[in-house]
Amino acid sequence: MLYDRPYMRDNGGAASWLHSATLWLIVVNTAVFLFQHINVVFLHWDLTRYLALNTEGMRHGYLWQLVTFQFLHAGGWHLVFNLLALYWFGRPVEEALGSGRFLEAYFASGITGGLLQ
Repeated sequence: MLYDRPYMRDNGGAASWLHSATLWLIVVNTAVFLFQHINVVFLHWDLTRYLALNTEGMRHGYLWQLVTFQFLHAGGWHLVFNLLALYWFGRPVEEALGSGRFLEAYFASGITGGLLQ
């Protein structure tokens, strides 16, 4: 009877985090941010042209920009506040919806926001 309440469930501790979509979104956002900075110093690729959402890219059919722009960050504070929001709000939303539906909502809202922008 008590195990139907989320705070009474045994969530598996740290092992359950390995299967968390929220954790993987945090890891990917951080990895892309690090890659952005490695690129600035060493590679000098034009990431904005191909990964950031822009009208020129959409005209050329770069539809992947609707997803890739969601992982780009303008600076360290931008990343920190996005990761905090993802950690604070993503975990309970993922628990309520399940990982698959959470990822659908995450990407659908990002794509919708990008199209409306």
